[in-house]
Parts: sequence; structure tokens; C-alpha cells
Amino acid sequence: MSTLDLIAAVGGDLTPTQRRIAEAALAEPTLLAFGTVSDLADRVGTSRPSIVRFATKLGFGGYTDLQEHVRNDLSRRLSRPSERIRSGGGQTAAARATINDAIKSVFDAVEGDRIAELVTPIVEARNVWVLSGETSQAGAHALQSGLSMVRPGVHWLDEHSYGTELSDAAPGDTDARGTSARRLGRHHRGNYRQPAVPVS
Repeated sequence: MSTLDLIAAVGGDLTPTQRRIAEAALAEPTLLAFGTVSDLADRVGTSRPSIVRFATKLGFGGYTDLQEHVRNDLSRRLSRPSERIRSGGGQTAAARATINDAIKSVFDAVEGDRIAELVTPIVEARNVWVLSGETSQAGAHALQSGLSMVRPGVHWLDEHSYGTELSDAAPGDTDARGTSARRLGRHHRGNYRQPAVPVS
């Protein structure tokens, strides 16, 4: 299971401090993989025991076990796709079938031109700003990652700096949330049009 999946699985049970640790770990996984407990604690502004408690919350015996898991996760993600496919054994066919079923279920659920309505704001936007609340971060990270693979100008917005980061937004930009996509209005913080197209 990836680090993101582990964090998402316990997301509702994390304390505010543990959420900050999770956000730092997801934003900068190399810090968690190669930094010390003190490095991560200093970055988040918390204590070393809080970092260790975070590791145990994710199901590890301690920080070292979490760090090893993150290193393996990074190594797997950085390996060549062909190596991952070859080493996957029978998992590749099962994964392909699961993905195909999921895609088919989306097309079955969405009627007529609705898919075009849903994706047009994202396709036509100069920039896409991905926003998320606490409970939808895993899905929002997946959306941001997937969009970044197929188009430029995809930006993750941290909940603590929406205003600052969105000050760079301009007409023609779109924000994508867990429940909607909308075109951004004038170049002013918080002065946007109402949501135009729900994403899900």
C-alpha cells in the first residue's frame, strides 16, 4: 500500500498535528524517506514523539519502519514502468480489468454529452487549481497527479494558502474540487463565479 493510501485510510482519525505531518510527508516524501525524526519535526513545527506517534498511527513499529516503507514506495514509483509491469506477475491483468471496469462504470453512469460538460472547463483552462478539504485529499492528490501527466499548468492548493496562491489566478483558469470544476472570474482573491460544472 502506498504512503498516500496509508494516510488516507486513517485520515479521519488523525489529530491536527498528525494532519500537518501527513501534509508535509505527502508534499515532500524525500524528507520523510531520508530525513531524521528531528528534520521532519522541525519542518512541521512539532515534537519528535509526535512524529513517532504518527508512524504508529499508520501501523508501523516506529519512525524507522515508516521511513523504510516510504523509501520502498519511492523506489517503486521511480522504477521504470516496464520493470513494474514485468514484476507484477498476475497482478497486471487484474489491475487492468479493475481499471477497465471503473472506466466503463463512469461512462455507464454519465449520459450523453455530460462527460464533455464535465471535462471542458479543465481541458480549456489556462491553469487548473486543485483544491481539497481534509477528507478528500487523497482523491484530490490523485486528480492533481493524473492531470499533471496529461497537461501543463496544474497546481495544488494548500488549504492554508489558498488566497496567496490564487492571487496568481487569471480569467481562463479553472479550479477543480472534489465535487466541482469552475472557471475563475476576475483576478481578485475570492472573487470567482459560482461553480459551473460538477466533476463528480
